[in-house]
Parts: sequence; structure tokens; C-alpha cells
Amino acid sequence: MRRVSIVLLVLLLIFCVDGLVTAVEPGPRADTSSGLVEGVEKGDLLVFRGIPYAEPPVGERRFKQSVMKEREESVVLAHDFGPACLQEDSAKVADVGVSEDCLTLNVWTPALDGKKRPVMVWLYGGSNIEGSGSEARFNGAAFAERGDVVLVTINYRVGLLGYLDTSEILENGSSDSVNNGLKDQMLALRWVRKNIAAFSGDPANVTVFGESAGGAAIAALLGTDHPEELFDRAIMQSRPKLTSHQDAEKIAGIYKEQAALMGIESSDDWMGMSEGKIFELMEKMKEHVGSLSWDRFHGPTYGKGLVVPMRPEERLRAGHAKDLEIIIGTTMDETRLWADYHPELCDQKAFDNELTDGDPLLGVGAFVLSRMIKMDLTGTDPKRRNFTDGQAMLAITDEIFFRAPSFEMADAHANGGGTTYMYIFEYPINRPESCIHNSSPHATEIPFVFNNLTVDFNQGRIGPARNEKDAETRRELADTTQDAWTSFARSGDPNVPGSALGVWPEYGPDKRKTMVISANPRVVRNPFGLERKVIKAAGADNVDLFEQ
Repeated sequence: MRRVSIVLLVLLLIFCVDGLVTAVEPGPRADTSSGLVEGVEKGDLLVFRGIPYAEPPVGERRFKQSVMKEREESVVLAHDFGPACLQEDSAKVADVGVSEDCLTLNVWTPALDGKKRPVMVWLYGGSNIEGSGSEARFNGAAFAERGDVVLVTINYRVGLLGYLDTSEILENGSSDSVNNGLKDQMLALRWVRKNIAAFSGDPANVTVFGESAGGAAIAALLGTDHPEELFDRAIMQSRPKLTSHQDAEKIAGIYKEQAALMGIESSDDWMGMSEGKIFELMEKMKEHVGSLSWDRFHGPTYGKGLVVPMRPEERLRAGHAKDLEIIIGTTMDETRLWADYHPELCDQKAFDNELTDGDPLLGVGAFVLSRMIKMDLTGTDPKRRNFTDGQAMLAITDEIFFRAPSFEMADAHANGGGTTYMYIFEYPINRPESCIHNSSPHATEIPFVFNNLTVDFNQGRIGPARNEKDAETRRELADTTQDAWTSFARSGDPNVPGSALGVWPEYGPDKRKTMVISANPRVVRNPFGLERKVIKAAGADNVDLFEQ
């Protein structure tokens, strides 16, 4: 009996040890300049989350340019996403939280087999005041699985920590601190060039793509001295206009005034501000300038002595970055999204009342609207004939803030000798409870680009499928869109044999051929050209938010 007990005990120990060994068996590992990083297996993919690419921008490094992460001696566990950079703790980042120590990136790869796969690096939007590479809608699994690419998402500083000119605020401040968020992105791209081969990505074939604030960042990156050192091609989705250094100085002045009202005046006050005080200051700024204008108060800035020395379009027109292929485009109804947050824009009486509240962006809209109506611009598009003034204003601001800058950049790159493709994305969202129903507002393309149609946030944005036919249309459009993006990343050409899009022609400033990506794909010439012509004639293409 005793021998049986001993045998059973030995077997139990073996079982426990075997279980222990199984429990601590290491996951997939890649050797990087940050250290040996360990990821996790996720189905047929390998995923590495929260890899630090920079030293934490905290303490003395607050408001400073980020620096490359020094190598860790121990294994870096890349199992979980890192926190989002400091921002309002919205639902989009509630699962990871926020912190100043936030400069991490995430990698999805099909395998660690030494194969040289195309690399795609995503820069999120969020008006440069929010966002994270960990958001579920940016999950890179579909890209890696369907496209056989290595997909990277990154975190970068936003808000005042990422985009504030500190030259008149800190004792040792710098004008170019206004581009710290942009410099984070540049550092992450250098990290990718240096390390992505360890994840079976091709460091000589890197495509950067981004939407809204991310698209504007890419426009700024193209205007830096050596963008070819960072990436090989670029996709800009719904890129807004960039900020001039003159505007950035004005923004810093407003920040300084509002901070003083909170007792934050000295350099030490700014460097020692708690996270709570930073939130409070940004909320105070938002109340002071108006919520619509607030969306344009942070972001990459160009100017003499800055990392982006002049408007990128000027450099591209002269042949700068001509060897880098680009795709650039917008959604069909960009600024209609703002009516989801400001329903008064769909109600004529409420819109009239809102104009008296002094919001600078609405003031810009009224300025343009008066000229638009006089020239009967609404008559050029049947869809606009029944628009309220608010809806008409949004249609025109589509051109001012999104489409005109995109076409100008496409013209500049093509004139400078660069390969360029242009698109407009169209899918009528299903939001019958909102006045943006059946439009294609800002960010509509993201669920299709990432092929993540069922993510909760995306479902809330585009609404549920109307019926099975609509569901199938969505799936087909997502496959078609993502295939074009991965084809471009692989070869610099978005054309896919047998694609529902047909032939996507190169863009030229003479005919401005543009692909409408939709369930009814088509190539159009110079879309909304009359609107841009009228806006330019009215002098509204260079609206200054600070003149209101």
C-alpha cells in the first residue's frame, strides 16, 4: 500500500511539474533594440503588444523630444497593450487607461519565419487630442491574415503634451515642442526600420497610413527633410489642413492665459502639473474656444526652424519625396460627422441661434455660406437642394478643411513627378436616428480598411446592416478596400486583378481622375471642382480661425 502511495505521489508530482512547465513555456520572441520581446499566439498570428520604442517622456523629459528606448537586459513581455497617451479617459481607451509613460507600439505578424513581408504602420486620428494604437477598431489581424503583411500600430503624444509651443512658457522651452507628437511618430518609424526584420517584415518596404489627424501627420512627415528614411510610400485618409507656426504661437498664448487663471505660471508649475490639472486646463481651453474649433487646436506645425520648415505642398511641388508613392483621399461627406455631435447643424432655427454663440468654426461656415448662397452653389448638387444652412455649411467645409487640402497635395506630388492615386470613399451609413443617416461622414472608411466591421465602436459609427444584402455589400466592400491598401503596400500600385474597383488610374492635375470606392465603384474627373473654385474665389480657402 505504501509503495502504491509513493508511486501515486511521484505521478502527481510529474503531472504538476509538467503542468508548470506548460504554464511557463515562453511565447514567440523577437530580438529588438528595446530588448528580447515576447509576444503571444493569437490563432494563426503572432501578436506583440506594448513594445516600448522610446524612453518614457516623463519628469525632465516632459515637453521634450522623445529618444530611442535603451535595451532592456531582461525579456520584455509584450503580452498586453500599453496605456494610451494622456487624454480624457474615454470609452475608447478605458480598457488600457492613460499615462504619460505611453510610447509603445504593437505588431501583428503571420509568422517569425524570416520572410520579408510588406510592413504597414498605422497613425490614428482623434483631432490630436485622443486616440491609441490599441483601439479594437485598429486590430491588425485581418491585414496580417488576408494581406500577408506585418501590421504596426503606435502610440504618440496628443494634446498639449504633444503639440504645444513652449518657447514662451518654459525657461528652456522650444518652438519645435509644438511637433513632439510628430517626432514621436518619426522615432517609431525609425524603430520599425531598425527592428521590423525581427518580425519577418521588410525594412525596405514600409507604408505609413493614417486617418484624419493621422493623415495630417503623414502630410507633415512628407514635408520633413528626409521622409524616405522613415517610409517608402504613404496613404493619407481624410487629412485636414496643417497649422502654421504663427497660429501655433497664438494657441500657446491662449494656453498661457488660461493656465494663469488656474495659478499655473512658472516653468516649475508647468513641469510639475499633475495629470488632473492637465485635464482641467484642456477642458478650460475647450470651453474658451468652442468645441468645434477645439478639434483644430493641436497638431503638426510648419514654419522656419521647425522639423517641417514650410508647407509640405511647396516642397512636393518642387520634387521633394517624388520617389515615394502616395494614395490620398476623403469620404464623400466628411464634416457631416460633426452634425452627429451638434444636431443644431441639421435644424435651421437652432443653427441660426448657434451662430450668435461665437464659435469660430461656425463663424467661418457663415462667412463661406453667405457667398455660397449668392453664387447658388447648392444648385450644383441635387442632394444639397434641401439642405438646411447648417448642412450646406458642412458640405462646404468638406472642401475647405479636407478635400481642397487633399487635392492640393495630390496636385503638388503629381506635378513634382511623384506617383499619386486619389479616392473618395462612399458608403451610406445606417443611422436613421441621426441627421447623418445615409451619408458617408468622416472616418466611415476605417471599418472597411481594417476589415473590422463587427467591432462595437464601428457598429455604432456606421450602424447595423440593413439586411443580409447590405451585410454582404459591407463584407465585399471591406475586402475590396483592404485588398487595394495591401496591394499598394506591396508594390506601390493599388490595382488588384479582378477587383470590383476595376482599373484605378494614376492621378494627374490635368484631369484629376479619382476612384470612388463604393458598392458602385467608378472613376470621376475633378470631383467637386466647382465648389473648390468658388471657395478659392471667395478667399475662403485660407480661412484663419483667429480672425473671427
